[in-house]
Amino acid sequence: MKHFNYIITCVALAFTAPAFSETIRLQGGPMAIDIGYGIKVNESSTLQREILIIQDERLPAKLTGFKVKTAIPDRNWEYLIEYETEITSDISAIQVKFIPFSIWGEKDIPLSATTIADIKVGKWSEDGSWRLSETDAVQHYAMIGFVAQVKLSSGEIIKINPELVVKEAKTFSSDFSTSDLKSDG
Repeated sequence: MKHFNYIITCVALAFTAPAFSETIRLQGGPMAIDIGYGIKVNESSTLQREILIIQDERLPAKLTGFKVKTAIPDRNWEYLIEYETEITSDISAIQVKFIPFSIWGEKDIPLSATTIADIKVGKWSEDGSWRLSETDAVQHYAMIGFVAQVKLSSGEIIKINPELVVKEAKTFSSDFSTSDLKSDG
């Protein structure tokens, strides 16, 4: 009976659709930044920040690029993120997430952006801002971005395979797990 169960398991695995993904690695700009008011942080550093984009090919929306800027508008530190996606099927809602990491590999709470709108096939872009502490701003080193989920015009919801994100996040933080993907918004 064990042999029969083994064969059934092997056959089931052979017909399971593989999860195709792509990770795009980009430079995210220098660690040394001019924040205005004559203030420069990390000015002696030559380190370049890292950006990773994770694309799960099962989703009809792919994050194709994003830019992160650390700024102090109104005396509060913020991440300002501009991002672009390629939409391959009409959708009615999209959630994009960004996970920041410090120079020490410490993960922060994922930043989440949800847009509820009829979005047609083609290029689509958006931006968002999130407050952060001065320490997080100065020590920010890397960020992972991805489309977390979409709601198709038909009503079907498709979510990213969380293991794709965990695998890449472990390059910065060895103890990263699926529970670290939860965010406040």
